[in-house]
Amino acid sequence: MKQFERPPVEDCKELVQRLHGKSVDEIVELLGPPTREWPASSNTRYYEDRTETVLFRRTLEFRGVTTTIHSLLVFERTDGKFELNFRGEELESPDHVA
Repeated sequence: MKQFERPPVEDCKELVQRLHGKSVDEIVELLGPPTREWPASSNTRYYEDRTETVLFRRTLEFRGVTTTIHSLLVFERTDGKFELNFRGEELESPDHVA
């Protein structure tokens, strides 16, 4: 599985402020067309006292968002809310052979 650097927290907070309250269309208008798009999916989360399954309508990936945020994944939930995943540069795998 690929590993990524963590972008600076302040850069992520700034981007969240720019995206807050925007629709998917507005995010695309702001960041440009997504690099990739995945269809509907789900994610099951396990907590001490419960299990939760979150359904996603689609996931969009935007590349080259800022100088420190190299990839942004926008998970569009079926309830209309978003979950964001910020990625820095890809780290070289320890078993990578040059």
